[in-house]
Amino acid sequence: MDQFRKLKDTAILDRPPSGVQQVNGGWRGIFFVNGQRIQVTPETRVLFKLTNLEKKVAKSARKRLTENGTESEDNFRPLSSLSEITSGMMMTYEGRRDIETGRILAERVEFSKNDFEKGEARLWKGLKVKVKPGDALGFKPVELGISNVGKFKLLPDDEVHKYVTNLGQRLIPEYLKAAPDSDPGKLNFRFFVVIEKEANAFALPNAIFVINSGLFDIVENEAQLAAVIGHEIAHATQEHTWRRLNYRKNARMALGIASVVASAYGAKDLAHIANMVEGAIRNGYARSMENQADRVGLEYMVRAGYDPREAPRLWKQMTKAYGLQVTDFFWSTHDNQATRRSYLMNEIKNNYSDLNYSQVRTNGDSFNRIRASVKEGSSLKNTIKVKSTRADFDRISEGMTYEQVVSIVGTSGELISSNELAGIKSVMYSWKNASGSNISAVFQNGKLIQKVQ
Repeated sequence: MDQFRKLKDTAILDRPPSGVQQVNGGWRGIFFVNGQRIQVTPETRVLFKLTNLEKKVAKSARKRLTENGTESEDNFRPLSSLSEITSGMMMTYEGRRDIETGRILAERVEFSKNDFEKGEARLWKGLKVKVKPGDALGFKPVELGISNVGKFKLLPDDEVHKYVTNLGQRLIPEYLKAAPDSDPGKLNFRFFVVIEKEANAFALPNAIFVINSGLFDIVENEAQLAAVIGHEIAHATQEHTWRRLNYRKNARMALGIASVVASAYGAKDLAHIANMVEGAIRNGYARSMENQADRVGLEYMVRAGYDPREAPRLWKQMTKAYGLQVTDFFWSTHDNQATRRSYLMNEIKNNYSDLNYSQVRTNGDSFNRIRASVKEGSSLKNTIKVKSTRADFDRISEGMTYEQVVSIVGTSGELISSNELAGIKSVMYSWKNASGSNISAVFQNGKLIQKVQ
């Protein structure tokens, strides 16, 4: 358990630290960082760490000042002012958890700049998005293609996509939204809802966010959906894919991602990036990164006004739907649902005991309507065999209602697609008669406008 072992973690700051002050040559107070309360005292070593680029510059300068260039590097210096720390920087802390308060009693805290490296830029470039339009009425699904990842069928409902985008924007840290478009490392999140039964979601390192329609069969309210989206946003904002690539990169063959690292560090052929991306989705991040995404996701939820207790309740829903099993949801293959739920509940107790729960919300006004729209828009595309003859189909004419068509054919059709654009609701149904011929009927605002036999 945390209280019996030394903890070490790294986080990318989404706001400058506060809550501490300089005293007697040291620091005292509590940082709220990484979804946790980090307590520092004058005995805590609070340092500023030079980045790789800064170390190279400093080493080069020292070489010019020494005869043999063998002077050892000092990669750290004491932090002189909080004004040195800005959003987007990295903070690493070491310490132990206090059993009574749940705080991390820090022995060492390091701050450093977070350079957007060339390899990271290449990784982003290898994950391009292309949206292939469907037909004019939206009956042929729009296709989302992500290079080196795969192709997905987009849910044909603009209102759903707008709803998910607005929800996601409320969870994204403000400093990212305020970053200038000229910043090459800016995460411009793009949200897509795709037709896929599995209850899952993922965010790529370049902020492409994909939500499966099947997730809406599991979540009971908007706060639970926010828990999933916040968790996945955290994977991107905390740069988990890139950090995992750099973790023990000297032993990357053992990690099974050698080809990906080669691509990320400059190989011209980027095709093998798919191995890493698919592997991350399939096999999950390291447990520490999953825990961090849980904690930071809770922080995003609370900041947006949602009840964080809905996050562990979501895992209870997962257990009902899939049983108590090792999970393959939300980039995790390590713990079962009960373990994830227990971890979240413990973090809420440690870090949000003073939260005023009378002021948080669980649902939004449009959640239930959106969930129904997702279910309708993701209906399976099959055909229904009926006993009607071709002559029966010939009796169907434009202007009829769906009910009139059903009375002629003799059975309900199977919903092929549903779309609403500019106030016009368009749906398509399909049947197959006993002789094997097919009919598809297109309705707009309840009236038949086209049939295809």
